[in-house]
Amino acid sequence: MLHAKFVIADRRLGYLGTANLTSWGFQGHIEAGVQLTAGQAERFVIFLEHLEAAGVFVTTPPA
Repeated sequence: MLHAKFVIADRRLGYLGTANLTSWGFQGHIEAGVQLTAGQAERFVIFLEHLEAAGVFVTTPPA
């Protein structure tokens, strides 16, 4: 099982991995991740846009 997180900036660079997006997540734990290049980041955004258009994502209210 993988509980991945991602961040993409300006569709040009990104990170996809297991670390929580905090300083402790990046420095305090052993994690796996990859840096996305401009082309990869753009393709990932397009992939997410297709998922959104297909209704894959749902919004849930806070508990």
